[in-house]
This record gives sequence, C-alpha cells and structure tokens, in this order.
Amino acid sequence: MMFGRLEPGILELSGHRILLEELGEGLIRYRRESPDGGLVEKTMPRSTVLGLYPLKPLYSPEPLFTRYIYFKFDKSILVPAGGRVNISITMPLDLGVLVASRRRGEWE
Repeated sequence: MMFGRLEPGILELSGHRILLEELGEGLIRYRRESPDGGLVEKTMPRSTVLGLYPLKPLYSPEPLFTRYIYFKFDKSILVPAGGRVNISITMPLDLGVLVASRRRGEWE
C-alpha cells in the first residue's frame, strides 16, 4: 500500500473498499464501503485532490498526517553496506482520506 495522492481506481483496506472514479463534466466521485454495510459517497470537482495518509491515533490532541512511519525494534537488524532487507510487520494503523482543493491559486 502506498500513501499519498489517490488516483482513480479501487483500493481495498481491512474490509473497506474505496472507489475513486471520474464522472466526466469535470467531476469525480469518492465512494467508501465499510464491512458493516456503511456507505459514504461524495461527488466533487476534478480539481479536488484526495490523499491517503497514516494518522496519529484518534486520541491525539492535535491533527497530524505523514507519509512515513517510524518503527523502533527491540533488537538490532544488521545490514551490510550497500545491502537491502525487506521486513514485514503487522500493526494497527489509523488512516485518513484527506481532501484539498485549489481555489484562487492556493491550496485549502
């Protein structure tokens, strides 16, 4: 899964299904289906930018989004110079779909 700008298509995450589609006439549709049957659907101008970002846990007093997540492991992982390693981890994560639009030459 990549964080950042959402492009038209279908994305499935933890039972949620996100659909972003171009409707023509300068419009796009955002649709999110939840495993419990919940549905959110919004139609907006094509100039609107939607992005998927990890968030701090909801109990945090201030809003924050980021493209990166820092992990601290209990044990060191040694990688030789010029080497690479792929590590898979599982963790709970709050994700947010953030919306921005360009008006009067500025992002809001």
